[in-house]
Amino acid sequence: MTLAATRLMLEAWDKGIEDRANPFDEAIEQMWIKQWLFYSSSIRYASAMTGAPDYTAFKYGWWELTNNLRHMRDMIDLKEPGKKKLKKK
Repeated sequence: MTLAATRLMLEAWDKGIEDRANPFDEAIEQMWIKQWLFYSSSIRYASAMTGAPDYTAFKYGWWELTNNLRHMRDMIDLKEPGKKKLKKK
């Protein structure tokens, strides 16, 4: 899921939807950071240290990873048509 988020981020940069100059300043970039820094790390910790399936699934776990990916995809889909309209004018 971290790789999927990185691919979405690369797509946003490649399409010019977001600016690559500072990879940490825009909303989708901050969602990307949450994906690998917070949510993925929480799953690794919960799986390796606590063995707590509820924590792994819900508390910054799989639910957050999946939900964050959906929001990143939606941000790209919503911004892309607007970007194209600006270029046509």
